[in-house]
Amino acid sequence: TLAAYYRTLANFFRATHLPLEKVSTNDIRLYLFRYKSSRNVKDCTLDGLRTILNSFFTWCVDEEMIAKNPVRRVERIKGADSERLPMTALELEIVRQHCETLREKAMVDFLYSSAARVSEFAALNKSDINWLEHTVRIRHGKGDKARTTFLNAEAEVSLKAYLASRQDDSDALFVTIRAPHHRMGVKSIQDEINEIVSRCSISVHVTPHIFRHTAASLALQRGMPIDQVQRFLGHAKIETTLRYAKLLNTDVKASHGKYVA
Repeated sequence: TLAAYYRTLANFFRATHLPLEKVSTNDIRLYLFRYKSSRNVKDCTLDGLRTILNSFFTWCVDEEMIAKNPVRRVERIKGADSERLPMTALELEIVRQHCETLREKAMVDFLYSSAARVSEFAALNKSDINWLEHTVRIRHGKGDKARTTFLNAEAEVSLKAYLASRQDDSDALFVTIRAPHHRMGVKSIQDEINEIVSRCSISVHVTPHIFRHTAASLALQRGMPIDQVQRFLGHAKIETTLRYAKLLNTDVKASHGKYVA
């Protein structure tokens, strides 16, 4: 995150050739316009740049380096929502059936059952699993907040089988196939999931994060209260969890036809 902030700010000041105290609101708007025109980025990406600039200039005001934040009057850039659709229960089972190794099966089952973010998944150690309680301790979640998530029966069985097959002494929960069996990083996890999905015939674009979406949407469909889904996912705000509920509009439509017809 810090590296991304640094690159964004360095690119901005390199492009504008302006000292900090001379940057105006129009300079910000012109920079964002030229950035979008030259790189053809999505509106969500552009708004991410605006957010970084706003954070930086807000800090500068707080530190009394400048009198006012020039980004304050630059409105949020709203683009078309590109909702990442979750898998259905059937699609999830298809992905499971196309796993070819114990590690692949354990990864798929664990990502779904725990709804862990991929960075959280990569950081887990074997000691974070409480087999008696069927729980997983995520020590460093988003915002460096710890939380507890859970293992369903399928995830517990496949994870135990994978761990029993390993010959290494690494503390990491998931390791690379080749010796010396390092901890799997985010990129290798993404590549592994891509490899599994490449064998399947499903329309949903599946990434490690989609298992989190799928766990949330299926939990809501099956009646889990949204405040419990919020705690399960580790969301600080209920509004974040409500994004998953928006994906259930088809269920609401079907229920309307049944109960309000």
